[in-house]
Amino acid sequence: MDVQLELLQPLQPTATQSMVEQCIDDASSQAQQNRLSQQTQQFTFDQIVGQKIALSALQNAIASNRIAPAYLFAGPDGVGKTLAAIAFINQWLGIANLQNHPDLLWIEPTYVHQGELIPATRATEDELLCKTPLAIRIDQIRKVSEFLSTSALDVSFKVAVIQHADAIYPAAANALLKTLEQPISGILILISSNPAQLLPTVTSRCQKIPFFSLLSTEILQVLSQGGYTEIIARPEIIALANGSPGRAIYHYQKLRSLPPELLSHLQLPPTDLITALSLGKEAELLNFQQQLWLLEYLEYCWWHQLKDPTWLAKLDNAKNQLKQLAQPRLVWDVLLIP
Repeated sequence: MDVQLELLQPLQPTATQSMVEQCIDDASSQAQQNRLSQQTQQFTFDQIVGQKIALSALQNAIASNRIAPAYLFAGPDGVGKTLAAIAFINQWLGIANLQNHPDLLWIEPTYVHQGELIPATRATEDELLCKTPLAIRIDQIRKVSEFLSTSALDVSFKVAVIQHADAIYPAAANALLKTLEQPISGILILISSNPAQLLPTVTSRCQKIPFFSLLSTEILQVLSQGGYTEIIARPEIIALANGSPGRAIYHYQKLRSLPPELLSHLQLPPTDLITALSLGKEAELLNFQQQLWLLEYLEYCWWHQLKDPTWLAKLDNAKNQLKQLAQPRLVWDVLLIP
């Protein structure tokens, strides 16, 4: 999720996952680079709204030629961390096209889905129901270490970027620490919305660049610049975004993917059995991600209109039940029947 956006709880790997990881290639990082480079060639700091502290720190580093060996871009999703990394790379090294550049490696976490490693961006775009944890895997960290151990070919330094760095396996985290402890021939950028999940010894070896939720006026500016003016007229979407333009776009896309009649009938909880059963049947036909999002949307709508914490508890319980793969129809019936 990036227009100023991030275009859009690891467990130990099983034996099957380990076998899959041995076959990992550059597909996920290359797909990420392709997607980003199509939209961000010649992207500069002055195109990013807000984030004055982060941008000032990065611009000063470039101006003084005092670049840290490792950075941690930390803050909420969808507020500009990814684009700041791209602008930093563009303006420092002059790498305008991220696609197929020999001195840039972009890593993102993956799921194991039907025996295949699926990048997070593909899972989101294809709305896949992936039952394994999203994770940065040890082979990916080894690839980063090998990449940064060699000299740059085209520019002054190699750069490796790890998207969603907090989604990292314990073994991969230890490998990342070893990489940071050794002299490297490049720069490592970690992008994280939950840096507390990283090892303290990892974060202590990185210069932290803080990012924050945007003001309402800044969100509206980003959405307007990105051509998302229709979102501005949806106050519930702006509220759900919680200071993140990326999440505003995500929420609006989810809203538009749902049947308008269903949304209209669910503006308030149903008051009779027949209506409740009918709405439960219709909600069951939505895909998994749509159902989870609808429950989040109803949390806002019902609380805004009813101010009843009982409904918040019921909706939260329904989300947890869906995540535990309970029967969707049963989940909706329990929630909606008066």
